[in-house]
Amino acid sequence: MVRVLSRLFAIRKNPKSTEGNKFFCGKAGEILPQKNCGDFNQALMELGATVCLPESPRCSECPLVSICRARKAGRPELYPRGKKKVTYRKIKLSVALIERNGKLLMQRRPDRGLLKGMWEFPPLEKGAMEIRQSFKPVQHSIMNRRLTIHPYLCRLNVTRPPGRWFRPAEIERLATSSMNRKILAQLASPSPP
Repeated sequence: MVRVLSRLFAIRKNPKSTEGNKFFCGKAGEILPQKNCGDFNQALMELGATVCLPESPRCSECPLVSICRARKAGRPELYPRGKKKVTYRKIKLSVALIERNGKLLMQRRPDRGLLKGMWEFPPLEKGAMEIRQSFKPVQHSIMNRRLTIHPYLCRLNVTRPPGRWFRPAEIERLATSSMNRKILAQLASPSPP
């Protein structure tokens, strides 16, 4: 029904946005007849399903072609405007799971930028750490980024690492991304990479 309304009145708003949704509801209310509302709605839905198709509208068969503003504009298939497709950046990361006395090392992110001030497992640093075991990669999406995180159980080669030590149960209560909880689950139930 939204597609029919969008084309009939040449409305380019995104019907899935809050603003667009309100607008389309208002427009539908304006044209809704006093009687036989159900039949009217059914007719609009039937028109959208059989004639006013998304890709190739069959305008020559439409009973509303004479008043359709999108048809008069010459490009009915451009209505309604959908949400822009997000282009994701693929990023690969390696993180270190450093364990000492039943605790894991976590570092705090800077106070500005993405995930500001949140706790995370430290990045893998060759030379400062020795890899002892690898885990299955973890997939995570955040904003326009698709991350593949490779967790490694490591031993430190330095005596005073930056960060703090937390028990796994404490990490669950920290301000941290769900990405780190996925990594923690890998550690709790190891499986071959």
